[in-house]
Amino acid sequence: MDETPEINETSNRSVWLLLSYLWITTCCVFLPVIPMVVEREDEFAKWHAKHGLILALLWFLLSVGLLGLANFMGMLDWDSLKTIFYILWGVAGSAFLVLCLVAMMKAFAGERWTLSVLRGFLDKLDF
Repeated sequence: MDETPEINETSNRSVWLLLSYLWITTCCVFLPVIPMVVEREDEFAKWHAKHGLILALLWFLLSVGLLGLANFMGMLDWDSLKTIFYILWGVAGSAFLVLCLVAMMKAFAGERWTLSVLRGFLDKLDF
């Protein structure tokens, strides 16, 4: 979804856009909350912070699920299934990294980009 940004651009917009998607490299899931709390006037930065928060929460839930299943398979001594879940976790992590990099590049280009599945969640979040 490509839209033009709003008029009320702040001087720190690049910092807020970076913090919105930097969680994937710092492993800090709640890093996108900072732009949402600090920058309330810039709707474009706030939108990307909401998008980054949804991606971070999805990654956290997916990680807990996959790593939990891998550890459960390890307890049952099913090492081949344990390995498969660890590989799936690595593939999912790589996919989320690419997704965040694309979203960050689109944000710096002044565009709003998201997966169609996440649009409903973004519309419901209003901070």
